[in-house]
Amino acid sequence: GGDGLSWETARNDLRATVEELDFGGVVWVAEGVYEPPDVGEVLRVGPGVQIYGGFAGTETALAQRDLSAHTTTLRQTGPEDVVVIDGFGINSPLIRLDGLEISGAPELSVDARGKGIRSLGNVKSNRDEPQIVLANLDIHDTSGGLIVQNFTTVELHGSSIHHNVKAGGGVAIYQSNSWLRIHDSSIVDNQNTNPGAYGVILHYTPPDNSYFGSLEAWNTTIANNVGAGISGARVHLHGCTVAGNTGSGAHATLSSSYEDCEFRENMGGGVGGSHLDVDRCRFIGNQSDYGGALYAGREVTVRDSVFIGNVATEVGGAIVAWASEFGGGDIDIFDSSFVGNSAKKGGAIYAHAVVVGYKARVDVINGQFIANTAE
Repeated sequence: GGDGLSWETARNDLRATVEELDFGGVVWVAEGVYEPPDVGEVLRVGPGVQIYGGFAGTETALAQRDLSAHTTTLRQTGPEDVVVIDGFGINSPLIRLDGLEISGAPELSVDARGKGIRSLGNVKSNRDEPQIVLANLDIHDTSGGLIVQNFTTVELHGSSIHHNVKAGGGVAIYQSNSWLRIHDSSIVDNQNTNPGAYGVILHYTPPDNSYFGSLEAWNTTIANNVGAGISGARVHLHGCTVAGNTGSGAHATLSSSYEDCEFRENMGGGVGGSHLDVDRCRFIGNQSDYGGALYAGREVTVRDSVFIGNVATEVGGAIVAWASEFGGGDIDIFDSSFVGNSAKKGGAIYAHAVVVGYKARVDVINGQFIANTAE
């Protein structure tokens, strides 16, 4: 290849080109399929490296890209990860991947596939500014679309993570002690072949809940996944759609919030957890054994929300308020409607304490109840 300073003199070894950028730099990548030249990842990306795909090979400005017409694919042919992001810390310059298709090797067995993007930074702090920005990505056919850990802050924009397969949680996204902000993206059609209670987005929580970080998403769809949608520590969703997942829509163990969201036809319930704030949300046609739409414990506040056609096979067609050995349940519901929900007991709402000395309290102010049924 050439010196890489123009399309006419473009380099012909993408991995070597990126690895030579010790102090960062920008790489434009023309359409085509790029595979590892030997064993190992397709790319290893370090601090300050910004990689843009989607070029025909004639453009002179980034704005001239047509991502729909020119696909730049990073494809793994073996069991290794597609992209590894490494070597960055709290003061490192921004890393960016933009306009790339990230593909595993679908011909390999599920157990043999690598991850899509794996972050291996050593940040240890910094919640405000991201170290990594991922934009306009299409991640599929891996055993884990995106891995974020080690106190890293990552932003994901305008991307799709789909058709990844793994026996366990986190097949789309796995987080550990990190901050992930998702904007205008879709997490759909991923498969946890051993679903249990774990989501295709798994926000790992240590047993003692000594957790740093959060998952926050805006205008994002999490749908039609085999397994739960989100299993999280601390989750905040804004204007998101969570629908058609075979497990719960979202379950969080630490304080979380949901506003202007729709939870629809999730087969393990809509939302679960304690210390929740739910504002202006719609729960439609969700199903579960307990609390078809909302399984609530400890302190939960619901405002201006609607619950329609949710079903619990046991108790709490829309909401179950639960008190356990971890503490009482204190549920406040304001200006909300319950229509056509059903269960064996508590067609709309059911409160229950399983431990002597704790109470499950539900307070409904200005609520509307229509055609809810219980046996």
